[in-house]
Amino acid sequence: YLVGAEYGLIKGGVLGSGLWVACVATLGGGGVALWAAVSSESAIITKAISFAAMLIPAMALVKLTQGILLGFRLTVRAQLFDPLLIYLIWLTAIMADLLQGVELTPSRLMVELLVATTFALTAHLAMLYTSLPRRVLSVRAKYRMRDWFCVAIPMLLIHGFVALMNYTDIILVGMLLGTDEAGIYAVSARFAAAISMPMAFLGAALGPVVSELITKNDLQSLQSHITITSRFGLALAFPVAVLLWGGGELILSVVGESYAIGLDAMRVLIVAHLINVVVGPVGLVLMMSGQHWQMGRMFVIATVANLVLNALLIPLIGILGAAVATAVAIIMRNLLLRAQLRNVHGLNTSMFRKG
Repeated sequence: YLVGAEYGLIKGGVLGSGLWVACVATLGGGGVALWAAVSSESAIITKAISFAAMLIPAMALVKLTQGILLGFRLTVRAQLFDPLLIYLIWLTAIMADLLQGVELTPSRLMVELLVATTFALTAHLAMLYTSLPRRVLSVRAKYRMRDWFCVAIPMLLIHGFVALMNYTDIILVGMLLGTDEAGIYAVSARFAAAISMPMAFLGAALGPVVSELITKNDLQSLQSHITITSRFGLALAFPVAVLLWGGGELILSVVGESYAIGLDAMRVLIVAHLINVVVGPVGLVLMMSGQHWQMGRMFVIATVANLVLNALLIPLIGILGAAVATAVAIIMRNLLLRAQLRNVHGLNTSMFRKG
């Protein structure tokens, strides 16, 4: 829309998405609060959950406004109040309470988190208002709800499959081996996932560029941006992988002595996440170029493979089996997406491309 100067559609997209997200998230939060009022026998817990339910629309709108800022290529502003920073503000408030001797009740904790989230949302809205092109503010909003839902629904499914894939291994380890093993594996998996984080942050900046260059059909410039992003992502991720591989036992033992037994599982996942970085931001490029349904099919295949492999390997070799199954699924997903991208656009997201 920016490329085509469709300012009315930009305004409609911002207002329409805000309204829908606010309504759906508020209904969801209201449902949670109602469930707590009906099912909980503790007034203290009911009150705390009611405050927590208010977090649902607040956090949803924070994520939405962050995405809109990224859409306008305002990456730094979008990341200023990342959810991680919200939790840091929350922890600061908790530390202040502890130093002052204030009693930390569940309700107080939820209220402080709600205040931190509301502060972040207010900051996002202010930055969004000052960052919008002036033409957007002056034109009449236009809506293409059918087109937008055709994009939103497959993206919702994709993110759902991502969440399912991220937690299938941990859930099955807990079901088949017990909560202690699940805790050990979860810590190992989370440390290994840190390798993919630089590529995720770089992808936030790359996404709007992909959309713009695809609209202009400037595939040569797009290929250049993708290659630079892939190389920079690997440059950031590789030292993290080396640190975790070499110092993994010490890092895990800091969490607890028993967690060191998750070293082999963590190393398997380190390899998978490193391959994920080497393949490059393939999923992002497909999503931002309109290949939502094709991308969704690849995620279905990888998610089902992940579930089946975890169910087969966990009983045989424990948490190492969960790591192997998840690693295979991650690599399979990336290779499928990479092949789809080459077929559709002839693009190569790997840093090792020729030419």
